[in-house]
Amino acid sequence: MISEKQLENLVKNLVRFEQLGSEYLTSLLFEASKEVIKDEIKKELKEAFEKNEAAKRLLQKAVKDLIKSKALEIRALILTFEALIEASLTAIPEELRKEVYKEIANYLYSRFKEVLEEGTK
Repeated sequence: MISEKQLENLVKNLVRFEQLGSEYLTSLLFEASKEVIKDEIKKELKEAFEKNEAAKRLLQKAVKDLIKSKALEIRALILTFEALIEASLTAIPEELRKEVYKEIANYLYSRFKEVLEEGTK
């Protein structure tokens, strides 16, 4: 036989479970609604760009500029990383420097290899 305390705990857990399910469903509906709205906005914008060639060209130029700026940002980060490595290596005793250079080169080679392999999948 179930004790009163066990029954009370069971009811509390069922109420919590129901609340979690309700919150999840609400969240799911909200996210789905956002996606539907985003899709509708995309459709409207696509139609507008198809009707307006000048706007379409401006958008294409803007996208190219954004890609270029991201590439420049990545290059700047790489150069910053390289400068930090160079500065750090200055503090390392000469006899360890070649070993550290080799370790850094091996690490970078393996990371770039992973990135290239991911990009070809």
